[in-house]
Amino acid sequence: MDPAKNTSEAAAYSAKIAASDNLLESYKSLAEVYKNAGNPVQSLRYFMLYSNLKDSLAKIENSEKYSAVKSLYELDKRELDNIKLENE
Repeated sequence: MDPAKNTSEAAAYSAKIAASDNLLESYKSLAEVYKNAGNPVQSLRYFMLYSNLKDSLAKIENSEKYSAVKSLYELDKRELDNIKLENE
């Protein structure tokens, strides 16, 4: 059984079905497999893929959190404005 082949297949399938978390872990595992096999070029390749995907996922998550907070702020502001108008 070839761990690199199995993990590569898992990575390809994860990419195909857009399972970003699985793909992230597959890249990380491949970097480790190739490191342990004494193949620093492939190890670095998969580590860079892992790192770039991790950064992209973090940016998406932060953007979603920002949007949610902004929406709540705008909702609270409108409610406060409505309360002020009612009290006038």
